[in-house]
Amino acid sequence: MEVSPATLELLCAVGVVRHSVAAERLVGGVAITVVVSNVLAQVRQWALSAGSVMPPEMSTLGRAAGKGSVEGVLFCLGGMAPERRQVAVRTAMMVSVRYGHLPVMRWCVEEGGVNVRAISDGTLAESARHGRLAIVRWLVEQGGANVHWYGNEALKQSAWYGHLAVVRWLVEEGGADVHANGDEALWWGASKRRVNVVEWLVSAESGVEWTAAAVGAVLSDEYIHDEAVRAVLQAAVDRLGAEQGKRKRQRRE
Repeated sequence: MEVSPATLELLCAVGVVRHSVAAERLVGGVAITVVVSNVLAQVRQWALSAGSVMPPEMSTLGRAAGKGSVEGVLFCLGGMAPERRQVAVRTAMMVSVRYGHLPVMRWCVEEGGVNVRAISDGTLAESARHGRLAIVRWLVEQGGANVHWYGNEALKQSAWYGHLAVVRWLVEEGGADVHANGDEALWWGASKRRVNVVEWLVSAESGVEWTAAAVGAVLSDEYIHDEAVRAVLQAAVDRLGAEQGKRKRQRRE
């Protein structure tokens, strides 16, 4: 079995092979490839014979996906029983989503047989939670993910964890509804002290239409304690109130 440098480095990183072996590779050659091949064969055999809920190859697979190595994922899947392989590929996909490795996620969908449309909505929320903009975009544009799933959960998650780039894309390009579930995205951003998210959501730049009453309702919530967030919300209430008053005067005239 041929072991590429990339695979060897991956296995060193996840602890399957000692770094001393990788160092020997630099001065070795065919011999060290044989040694590593034997080690990998033993690891695979041990993994396939294990009957635990989380067999060893799953742990190594997760690490490979977490490192963003398609080659490592392929190696871990080699020789796996079909029923276990299907679960393993989905595991690799979710790990790649969490750590933002789009090539691994795309392989799982395009080559690994994962039906992304069946799980894309929940996966979208998970990728938004971790701020993985490239994956969010791919899931919406290529995977058919519904940004409005579960009350715009992806927008709420990105606001909750302060991922402004994801928030902006979901609103500006993805068509997410900021006002879903009673302005929940703004509330979560404010309650979690995400000043940058709150500031953008209530700004004129966002293009989101607000009323002074709606922003004021979030400001008056008992869970909104952060002074910086409250200052941003209060400034928005004042601006919106002034704009609404101006429009009323113009209509009377």
